[in-house]
Amino acid sequence: MTSAASDSGDHEDFVQWMERMWVRKDSTNQQFRIGDLNPWFLDRGRTDFLALKKECTGKVIAMANLKGGVGKSTLAANLGAALADQGKRVLLIDLDWQESLTRLTLTIDEAKDFSRRLSPLVAQALVNYARTPRVSNWGKLTAKPEAVLVSRACANGGTLAVLPTTSDLQIAEELSLMSYFWTAKKVQGTARVDASEIYDCRFIVAEMISLWGSEFDYVITDCPPRLTTSCVGALAASDVILMPSQQDPVALNGITHFLTRFVPQFTRALWEGRSKMPSILAVLNSVHWAAEGSAKKAIKGFVEGFDQARLNLQASKAIIPHYAGFRKASEDRSKHVRPMALDYSNAQRVRAALAILRQEVEAL
Repeated sequence: MTSAASDSGDHEDFVQWMERMWVRKDSTNQQFRIGDLNPWFLDRGRTDFLALKKECTGKVIAMANLKGGVGKSTLAANLGAALADQGKRVLLIDLDWQESLTRLTLTIDEAKDFSRRLSPLVAQALVNYARTPRVSNWGKLTAKPEAVLVSRACANGGTLAVLPTTSDLQIAEELSLMSYFWTAKKVQGTARVDASEIYDCRFIVAEMISLWGSEFDYVITDCPPRLTTSCVGALAASDVILMPSQQDPVALNGITHFLTRFVPQFTRALWEGRSKMPSILAVLNSVHWAAEGSAKKAIKGFVEGFDQARLNLQASKAIIPHYAGFRKASEDRSKHVRPMALDYSNAQRVRAALAILRQEVEAL
């Protein structure tokens, strides 16, 4: 009976804390209202990230769409290879615990070797945060994840590396969020949480990406079709958000949802304090060759339905064609060298489209 009463009291305290924690800073009304919810309230973490971001010399590209199955991982791998063939140092980071990008870039032997060595990963960095969420400058205390050099030979002296992931990332993200909220509960004040005592877990991965950006010319993050801790961190660190989509209403709705609901929040929550907000580039993927002309008009008309200046949004002139080589390359993991679709001799359309996309990304 006493235990139940205690649990009830703890729950009431937690609810009261949540009410204080989520009320806007500028709200003078002490009554808690759903309309006053404000999850973007922490400054700690953003400050440290902004300092690292200023030192980041590489360009960070986030491959994102809230709709799955639109070819984000495939496009990330092939765009990375296209940039590396121009003599650039390129790092691919897999932030989806489904491991699609990892499987697209590593041979079976490379993946086994990676698993045996148990390299420090994004997941381990998140777990380290969960253990010590109030340690300042956590990034300097955490072993930096080890990138694996892709076996594919790149032209012009370029390099292509990948930071693989495993299914452990899902658990690590949940642990970091749990630690984030419960640590905030422990340092609650009499009237409002002292935000300076809490490190915002959304900037953990953003800091890590910025550290890598000082060693590579391009960092391409493959984000999951959901706003996980890692995905939000990648968006925070991004200079360019590349949003692939197929030419159908369901896939395009993933971009619409992102632009209308989340970008306004991210502008203040993630990108505040930066000299420039990320450029957003919408690109059509897996288009049949006979429909390329209409696809260009379709994607152009689609983005014109938004406030392009406010969102820093534009349509890519690159139309990525439907090509059987994408599936063939994804299924062929037995060779000593992992093939990319753009390497096949009959992939002229793919190479031409990637060249346009590469030039657009370089110009942003």
